[in-house]
Amino acid sequence: CVQFIRDMIHHNGITVFVNDYVPKNKCKVHEHTDHASMLRKLINAIESGVESGFVGSDSHTGFKAEVYDKVVKYFTDKKNDDIVARLKYFSSEDGDKTEFCDPMQWKGQWIFASPTILYGLDLNYQAHVYGFYYRTNHLHALSIVQQIKRVRKPSEITLFFKSHVHKPLYDDQSHN
Repeated sequence: CVQFIRDMIHHNGITVFVNDYVPKNKCKVHEHTDHASMLRKLINAIESGVESGFVGSDSHTGFKAEVYDKVVKYFTDKKNDDIVARLKYFSSEDGDKTEFCDPMQWKGQWIFASPTILYGLDLNYQAHVYGFYYRTNHLHALSIVQQIKRVRKPSEITLFFKSHVHKPLYDDQSHN
């Protein structure tokens, strides 16, 4: 098998990319169910000088309005243009997708991503990872893990999961 690959590379101009093995990360993982405290934690991390971060979500509109826009407004109101310039948002409609060709350029920035960033991007630098998951049915559990694992060297993972109160589909009052 190895010889076959070597033959293919030498004769057909094929380039093979090999990812370096990264041992399992032993970083802290935190879970929040309070959106406001999670947002404060994210803003504090950015404000305290954490160099790089990845913030994913299973939502586009809710995430943009409830997280990204609020973070940008917070730092804009504080007239901290240096931080605002380091915040980038990607969705199916937003963000320069040509940057996907070289995600290493994002080192030193905070990337906010709707389900657009799920597969195929490797952020091979140390970064804090945040996730805001609203249970919109856009991502299932394995897809959420896939999104979180875009950062290959997470220094800390902090996740928000919106809890839902499940109501019956219908209420039959005739049995009272």
